[in-house]
Amino acid sequence: MTLSDLKTAFEEPLPGIKGHQLLMPSYRNSLNLEAVASKNPKRAGVLVHLFEGDDGIEVLLMKRPVYDGTHSGQISFPGGKFEEDDHTLEHTAYREAFEEVGLRKDELLPLGALSWLYIPPSNFYVEPYVSYSPALPELVLEEKEVCRGNDEIWSFKGTCFSLAGRSNMGCNSNDSWRTQCSVFLAVYLPI
Repeated sequence: MTLSDLKTAFEEPLPGIKGHQLLMPSYRNSLNLEAVASKNPKRAGVLVHLFEGDDGIEVLLMKRPVYDGTHSGQISFPGGKFEEDDHTLEHTAYREAFEEVGLRKDELLPLGALSWLYIPPSNFYVEPYVSYSPALPELVLEEKEVCRGNDEIWSFKGTCFSLAGRSNMGCNSNDSWRTQCSVFLAVYLPI
């Protein structure tokens, strides 16, 4: 997987809900935007930050602190709730990534957006955005947003990224991509 491969993948149309159905439990496969909108969800933006690691492209994940809430202690992408000063959910994603882990938008290459998703336990409509840097930027962790300890920031390498169903680059379509590819969409874990 190279930066060029990623850029090419983002030239393809978004798969929408069909991409997410690859990871959804079967009882949620009928979910659509109208059904989500009727739930009056909170809106959020998250940043899927990719960077060149020692052995290829890696993805940045963080661990939320333990608190009295739905996403307590969960592994996540940097991101959070839309605020009035945010113009778009993309702005929300970059603002939150800076606040939580110190990622500066001016040091990142924006690659594009992934399909929206809905997180029922917290009633969030989420728009993920993807960025890239040639190396992991120096991180500044916000103690109220990121767990403290030995496991607050994680990254892992993938031989293939699904990008929420955007592409199965490098995967054998006859094999289960869940086992053949490094699935990195941690936002699915709480669902």
